[in-house]
Amino acid sequence: DGLSTVGDSAASLARSYYKRLDKYRLLIIGRREPIPERFGVDRHAMDMLWAVNKLNWGPSVWEGISAGGFIALWAAIKGRNLVRGLILTSTAAYMNEAGRAVAEEWLELVAEERWKDLIWSSISYTCSGWRLWLYRLLRPLLGLFVRPQPYARTRMTRLIQELLRADARSILPYITCPALVIGGEDDRIVPAEAQREMAATLRNARLVLSPGCGHDSDRGNPIYEREVDRFVDEVMVVDN
Repeated sequence: DGLSTVGDSAASLARSYYKRLDKYRLLIIGRREPIPERFGVDRHAMDMLWAVNKLNWGPSVWEGISAGGFIALWAAIKGRNLVRGLILTSTAAYMNEAGRAVAEEWLELVAEERWKDLIWSSISYTCSGWRLWLYRLLRPLLGLFVRPQPYARTRMTRLIQELLRADARSILPYITCPALVIGGEDDRIVPAEAQREMAATLRNARLVLSPGCGHDSDRGNPIYEREVDRFVDEVMVVDN
């Protein structure tokens, strides 16, 4: 939900999540387009809670991946009756030094509309293991697949700026629902220590950090789906 909206990325999202449909009912919500200037993560959370209410979706487990983690945290505060649990993947409650350095690099690439370089920077910071090796082989072909939407520059600029301002540390003690904090020990954007800090501050959190995994834990970590299933099952049993 960056260079493209959820709607424009529907096909790739379907490929990523279709296996879950055997067990779960899924709702994927993206940020609004256009994103207003200085539109904070708490307001994105309100947007998504409004959508959940409009769709009569009901209480559910919210999965916030990377920057989406900020939105999930705020949703748990502003919509307690709709958030039964949080899966917080490769994310933290604020942008620490490592994350800020990456975000500022991306902001510069967006300003210069260096889309191919932005995509490669994202891949190199995010992926690990065999996935990074594969993308290195495919790097010469990146230009064939980079087709930014007309809204990409403004959208990405405002999205990154809002992340640089985001800080949810003050609300962590007030989040009462269960949380699974899951990520990689080798994350170059959200270091393991930031994930540990968030898990320790939340009232009811379980921390799973996998050695050898980076920021792509939701795709590159072989135990990710198993841990998600376990958490959702536990939350729904308690809820029932």
